[in-house]
Amino acid sequence: MISSRNPTKAVGLIGRKLGQFHFPQESKDFIYYLKLKPKPEIMFACPPLEKILGPERGRQAYKSPELLFSLLHPEDYERFISRFQEAADIGGPLVCRLRLQGDEYTWFEDYLSPVYKKGKMIAIQGILRNVQDKMEMQEQLKYRVAHDSMTGVHSREFFEEQLALLDQREDLSLTLVVCDMDNLKVINDTLGHKMGDAYIKSAAAMLKQFASEDVLISRIGGDEFSLLVLNRTREGGEALIRKMKETAAVTPGVAPGSFMSISIGHAYTERAYGQVEALFLEADRQMYASKQAKRKEEAKPGGSGHALGLLSGDWSKANQT
Repeated sequence: MISSRNPTKAVGLIGRKLGQFHFPQESKDFIYYLKLKPKPEIMFACPPLEKILGPERGRQAYKSPELLFSLLHPEDYERFISRFQEAADIGGPLVCRLRLQGDEYTWFEDYLSPVYKKGKMIAIQGILRNVQDKMEMQEQLKYRVAHDSMTGVHSREFFEEQLALLDQREDLSLTLVVCDMDNLKVINDTLGHKMGDAYIKSAAAMLKQFASEDVLISRIGGDEFSLLVLNRTREGGEALIRKMKETAAVTPGVAPGSFMSISIGHAYTERAYGQVEALFLEADRQMYASKQAKRKEEAKPGGSGHALGLLSGDWSKANQT
């Protein structure tokens, strides 16, 4: 048993072993030995608790470990403390957050092993390894997977993941909206793909105006977007769609004097449970019906032709190079 807080002066088997190692003064890891019986007491800490908590509180924390435990993030407290119980299944490392300095929490992995005497767990020895960089990198990777790199809205992967989760929700209403930008092929063929990309980005920026905690926007195809509208009534979802159409109608297109054109389909259910696939198919069907109706209207004698007027007039001629 360690009887000293200084590893170079520690006695006993564990203390002698610790004393053989060099402990970097600026190490980001936190090494500890917590005696559990007859009462909890921190017998060893590196860096010293005085350095983490200040001289007075640090000295108190050796005898009162709850002072150190108070630095745990509230969401991690119970999971961390439960590992010190006699029958605890320690398993692998526990990821937790500690506020060791200032008001910011730092991510750690807790690697610990119990110490037994006569079949009874009498202590815990462990290392809290700083994994802040690792967690930040994971968050960055998660963000990249969940977001479309061109537009910044959510990705198709995110959309499909949300559909799977929503399909299990009995307590959630859902309006599923599918949007397809009209005339992208015309823009690509007439003005080039760079202008087509600009059109997609402009559409995403327009749709982002409606994003919120309960309105999730994803790019699910080249010029196709979807909105998952959560916990709103049928009327609430339809009001949002009307506003989207009104906003698109006054959003400038890529050609001078033109405006954005978008085909929209949607479907609603009071309970998402088991309904998501059918909902998506219905919204997709409505979207294509809207697009077909526009094409038929444009093809009529005296119809508008291509909505952006890209194949005729001065704009088209000026861009034929």
